[in-house]
Amino acid sequence: MQILPKELLKKAAKNIVRECDEIDKNYFQAYVDEGSASFDVAVSLNDKKEIVTHSCDCGSKTDFCQHKAALLLYIIKEKQGKQPSKGNKKESRLKDLIDEVDAEKLKSWIKEILARNKDLELAFLYQFGNQQKKYSPADIEQLTRDAVKAVIKSKKRAEASEVKRIAELWAEVHDTVVNEYCAQLTDQDAFLNFDALVKIVAEIQLTIATTSNRIKKYLESQLLKVADHLQQLRTDESWTIAVGYFADRIIVDRHKLRVSYLWFLVDVIGVSNGERKTAVINKLVGQYAGCNPIEFFDGSVYTETIFNLVTSNHLFETYYNVFKPIRFNNDYNSDLIGRLIQLGHLNLAETYCQEQIMYNSREEYNHSYYQFLKEIYSIERDNGKLTEVLKKMSLYTFDFDDYLFVDGQIEDKAERKKWRNKIFAKARQGKLSDGVGQ
Repeated sequence: MQILPKELLKKAAKNIVRECDEIDKNYFQAYVDEGSASFDVAVSLNDKKEIVTHSCDCGSKTDFCQHKAALLLYIIKEKQGKQPSKGNKKESRLKDLIDEVDAEKLKSWIKEILARNKDLELAFLYQFGNQQKKYSPADIEQLTRDAVKAVIKSKKRAEASEVKRIAELWAEVHDTVVNEYCAQLTDQDAFLNFDALVKIVAEIQLTIATTSNRIKKYLESQLLKVADHLQQLRTDESWTIAVGYFADRIIVDRHKLRVSYLWFLVDVIGVSNGERKTAVINKLVGQYAGCNPIEFFDGSVYTETIFNLVTSNHLFETYYNVFKPIRFNNDYNSDLIGRLIQLGHLNLAETYCQEQIMYNSREEYNHSYYQFLKEIYSIERDNGKLTEVLKKMSLYTFDFDDYLFVDGQIEDKAERKKWRNKIFAKARQGKLSDGVGQ
């Protein structure tokens, strides 16, 4: 706690933490109330009680907001407060009552309770009726849907408390499936069951209208659990097989991607060693190169994710020709073209600039591409092409050095005069516009 600023802890203490659940070992999720506003917060710790991951939907730009700090304070307080109680009378009375009650009366009462509470009925059936059952992907999908139906029936909208109950039921239903998969990560059938779990939860997330992000967090917690077990695989062969199951299912068809698996693998790569990291990046880039990303609904996300993966791992020089510009995405395009120029691939960079200029409907959007072309033609000492680019740029930048260069390159007096008049008129127009604005 000493690493958190006193001012942050003071703010955090004013928040109210409620419905805190330990979704997985040392993975906590709760609602944190700041006045009348409520936020969905999650914090995960490692065995040393160090913070591993944290999230909050408050939108704060700070890395660790007061709501996360409030949850962390709550967790520490709860952990410290869980001391063995000496003779809890309430628990003792309950135990005695259960031991004394007539078995038939207890069964009858349980039947009535379960009949009125479908979510409890499902939990009971799963706990006592499926002990030895071998699940199939279809079973997992049905159980997952049944949990939702038990809580909200046929409604399309769910309150935060209902989503919380759904996630709790899923944790009971899915626990065996996830644990079996984590115990045998190279077993394809075990993976297919886990894959069915991820697919149906992601599908339900899109169909339920709710302000809670607990379903998203639930899915992330399951993937995080798998990622932790992946890192414990000792042989590279086992690791490659296990990671390959996810990589092979990123592309669903020519229009659909499993973006959650792509981001999952990016996280896995981030904590993997050199050889394993390079192997999976090579696989992902190979998949990307073999498709047409513009056909996917998430094609831009796909391209930018693979591009960032390659550039952050210093592999762009190897894969520079895999990437193409994304129409109207100037930030990505500028990064791509700038790197191509750095590596000396000037012809390719020039082609990409010209393509984007052709697509743009407004001249001001072309400025960054003109700058790149200026750089390219300057390197190549192609004064003819440089002059044509600077003619266009000067109408917006009014750069005096560029003006002098162009003026010195135009040999025909009439053409030079025409160009001068055009740029002076544009400059006067800009000055008048500024005056009107004032």
